[in-house]
Amino acid sequence: MRSAFILLAFLAACSFEEGTKYGAPSGLKRDNLPLPPEAAAPGIDASCAMPEGGVMCGVKWSTDIWPMMAGTGTWKCADANCHGGNANSPPINDPDQAYAALASYMAIKVGTTAKPYIVPCSNDPMGSAFLCNLQGMCGMQMPLQNDMLGSKAATPDEIMKVQVWITQCGAPKN
Repeated sequence: MRSAFILLAFLAACSFEEGTKYGAPSGLKRDNLPLPPEAAAPGIDASCAMPEGGVMCGVKWSTDIWPMMAGTGTWKCADANCHGGNANSPPINDPDQAYAALASYMAIKVGTTAKPYIVPCSNDPMGSAFLCNLQGMCGMQMPLQNDMLGSKAATPDEIMKVQVWITQCGAPKN
């Protein structure tokens, strides 16, 4: 009888005791965490150095994404006749300016909602317009195939690089 009383007292203490609430086990997944303050503002240097799982990203803005966009790249987005000139938004003349401009550019609608072109430190492909714009599913398909300029539309391999950079790496400025 005494052991039953102790067990009841223990259960009552545990079940009614106010303590720390830890939440669901998935609450600590990287994609559920709020962005750090420096990543929440558009146009920041979002290093996002440790993607989910702690593995460094295999696709880099500086060596894989930006070179395609540069005036000398296959897409030629930063050429003076495209976004490297003053007439077209967003202006993207160099890698730092391009990253900041694309993080704050909100002129493309995905469905009925205007989305930023890229979302630093987010691996949600639906949160940004970059992929759907490359695929021609939102806005005017970019980059344009332009024989005079020498620009080419994004290839499936190039689109896959951007997808990996966003979904697995979190679109860092790396």
